[in-house]
Amino acid sequence: MAPSSEPSDSDNHRATSDAQRVTAAAVKTFKQVVSVKLDNTNYLQWKQQVEGVLHGTKMVKIVVSPQIPPVFLSDPTAGKENPAYIEWEEQDSLLCMWILSTVSPSLLSRFIRLRHSWQVWDEIHTYCYTQMRTRSR
Repeated sequence: MAPSSEPSDSDNHRATSDAQRVTAAAVKTFKQVVSVKLDNTNYLQWKQQVEGVLHGTKMVKIVVSPQIPPVFLSDPTAGKENPAYIEWEEQDSLLCMWILSTVSPSLLSRFIRLRHSWQVWDEIHTYCYTQMRTRSR
């Protein structure tokens, strides 16, 4: 029997279940509100609040020392993506967007080219640390 191009009921249920899981996780994890948006004057306040959320949700490891699973389980030409990578990518994307939502519009363009949360995190700290050192001279 040839494989059907139509998704089975179990495939549809799994996709719906996965989407619900990701949505529920996003609502639970990323509803945390930071009272300040990062700008050129409030890096330490912003950092304290964002780190509190990251530690409280146990997501700090994603930005500080990410353990990125391999994209494919074995042969990349087989096209079978690693479920662990898919889950990591979902979390990373949501976290990246949440971090960017805590940055003021005046700074946001500095981080637009970055794709992953750890890249945004590193770039924010590099930029702000440089700004603080420049002002302290």
